[in-house]
Amino acid sequence: FHDFNLGSEKGFSVREVICAFQRVTGSDLSVKISPRREGDPPVLIADSAKAKEKLNYRVTYSLENSIRHTLNWFAIHASKR
Repeated sequence: FHDFNLGSEKGFSVREVICAFQRVTGSDLSVKISPRREGDPPVLIADSAKAKEKLNYRVTYSLENSIRHTLNWFAIHASKR
């Protein structure tokens, strides 16, 4: 059994993710800007080296495409719950 991190190895800020979501959906999100919570790390980035080595993993989707695929998956599967 193996554990793998599957990420782009490029970090995105919360603001970048929110903006990408808004671009994909064409809708504005109500956002409350607050200071970082105590204990929150300033940066989290997946290290995909093991997945690249063992699985020949490579990033194929942009942040926007990842959001589109996620929304499509939920649209298909949410009704099946």
